[in-house]
Amino acid sequence: MSTRHNVVLEPEDLSADRAEPLHEKNRQFLQYWLSIRHGGHMPLKDDFDPVSIPDLLNCIWLLDYRGPEEILVRLCGTSIDRRFGIEITGRNLLSLIPVDLRSIYGAMFGDICRLPCGYLTSGDILLHGTRRTTEAIYLPLAGADGRVDVVAGSTHLFDSSHEVGNLDGKIAGIVDHRHARLVLS
Repeated sequence: MSTRHNVVLEPEDLSADRAEPLHEKNRQFLQYWLSIRHGGHMPLKDDFDPVSIPDLLNCIWLLDYRGPEEILVRLCGTSIDRRFGIEITGRNLLSLIPVDLRSIYGAMFGDICRLPCGYLTSGDILLHGTRRTTEAIYLPLAGADGRVDVVAGSTHLFDSSHEVGNLDGKIAGIVDHRHARLVLS
């Protein structure tokens, strides 16, 4: 376990070989989230303004957690839409994730809202016949009543890619998946 930026980072599973964002843009996103806490445990959703972080705007998510089987994408950055080749805003996030991982992601977002905590995920994904390494960070935003039902996220691809051939029209697949829970302190 290591401490950084007033957030305790604990590997949630044995495959999590690291628990700190590697991608510079995800570190910037974490810094922004920490800066709007105003001394509290987490920021209020009204304090989160994606326009305040213009360099990250194209890779930001805002998600409404409605239950373990429904996570509505309220806002999705344009580079994320481009990666998937469809407009994602208004869709259930879980419909974009392979069936065998939906319960894991449903539980992860449930933890973010219930505990609350954050998550750092990384792995290799398949997009349009190309294998890419991605990293995402998801953090809670509280309502005025303190209840968490909105998750802010930032997703970035690393520069390297590997051609993997035809995926028979599959938009995305997750080849390798690691995650770590971010315990808020």
